[in-house]
Amino acid sequence: MGYAAALHLDLAVHNFGIQETVEFTGAVREVFPGSPTIKNGYAYVNDAPSLGVDLNEELAAKYAPSAATGNWLPIRRRDGTSVTP
Repeated sequence: MGYAAALHLDLAVHNFGIQETVEFTGAVREVFPGSPTIKNGYAYVNDAPSLGVDLNEELAAKYAPSAATGNWLPIRRRDGTSVTP
């Protein structure tokens, strides 16, 4: 949703230049209907209210993180201090 917010800001600023982008997979588009699209080098947002991106919680549950998706180490301890590798 941060990407959608950035694109909305870009479209509102008259001297906007370049926006970094990503190509969303089919799974991401299913879980987040209304995500921005890229066509012929141009980014498009939809005209739905707010950012225009929704969340399909049922489909998101299908893609829940697991040990197979990798184990990310915590970067903060419970007391807020940083964990150094």
